[in-house]
Amino acid sequence: TRQESDRGAVSKQFERAQQILVDDVRLLPLWQGKLYVASGEDIGGGERALDPQTVMQMWELYRKASW
Repeated sequence: TRQESDRGAVSKQFERAQQILVDDVRLLPLWQGKLYVASGEDIGGGERALDPQTVMQMWELYRKASW
């Protein structure tokens, strides 16, 4: 696509490349890693701290009220 800036002009080339992959693939590994978040009883939001891309979202964590 460096030679052609118009994406519509290269769609057939992308379709061909995808078809080659479909025809030649022997194994397509699919997996989902397990990630854990550990926190003390006074910390909340751990269940939302990891997004689907497993990026830690620290802003989801908060300190629970102690009273």
